[in-house]
Amino acid sequence: SGSIASLSGGSGNSTSLSTTFVNATQLNAVIPASALAAGATYLITVSNPGGASSNGLSFTVTQGFALTSITPQTIAAGSGAVPLTLTVTGGSSSSSSGTVNIGSVQLPAVISGNTWTTTLPANLTATPGSLEVTVTDGSSTSQPLPLTIVAPSVTSLNPSTADVGSPDLAVTVTGANFVSSSQVNFNGTNLAPSAVSATALTVTVPAALLTKAGSVPVSVVNGSVNSNAVTFVIGSSESLSLKSISPNNVAVGAPNTTITLTGTNFVSGAQVLVNGTTVNTAFVTSTQLTAVVAQAFFTK
Repeated sequence: SGSIASLSGGSGNSTSLSTTFVNATQLNAVIPASALAAGATYLITVSNPGGASSNGLSFTVTQGFALTSITPQTIAAGSGAVPLTLTVTGGSSSSSSGTVNIGSVQLPAVISGNTWTTTLPANLTATPGSLEVTVTDGSSTSQPLPLTIVAPSVTSLNPSTADVGSPDLAVTVTGANFVSSSQVNFNGTNLAPSAVSATALTVTVPAALLTKAGSVPVSVVNGSVNSNAVTFVIGSSESLSLKSISPNNVAVGAPNTTITLTGTNFVSGAQVLVNGTTVNTAFVTSTQLTAVVAQAFFTK
């Protein structure tokens, strides 16, 4: 009577256990759950009053039924149905099927050793958020692991500017969490990409969306989920300027006259105005236009 069992681990710390004397060859000891870690091996010794200690014997804590990983653990919103692979330890080695639980939704799983597979349905990937996943094998249910559904995000555009009146323009949107059904929203108009990866989308912005100067928002849409918006600038990197007109004078009553205008940052579709009236204009280069001024302008 008076013998005490002790538990020691890899840290070198020793914990005295609540010990009950049964007889000269048997003791009962209680090991608190807080002192044990799954997969760890401990050493148990016994000491008698007066200081005599026994040899030590190993005590191993085996891994219980547990969900240890989910692949993938992060899924882009709008991905549709996604296959999941889960790693589970413990449980019945003879089981060939089990259940993956996501909230109140129970999904059938196929078991092969420690590997469980199932398919996450599209409705569970439609909205960003965190899902709690457990697995059930017969009467045993694991602890939960999180599965995260994330929204798309945009970091940059290339190019990020265009001149007013530019023709159709290919733009690459770079970011994260894009899916095969992603669309690019350009100032309120959804555009289908011609090339798609998880981090880049390429779309053609039609000329009709590049006719007005200003800063417009560009975002990515996965189903009903929108990304952040970044800015695309429609305008010129330099000021539009008119430097010369040739000829710059005609006689009163002159016939229709073609004039040449020289300047900077002209674009296709530019229009020449004479006394506030638009006249027939031809784009030559970014520094030259020609226009036909009607005889009616030369009456005074």
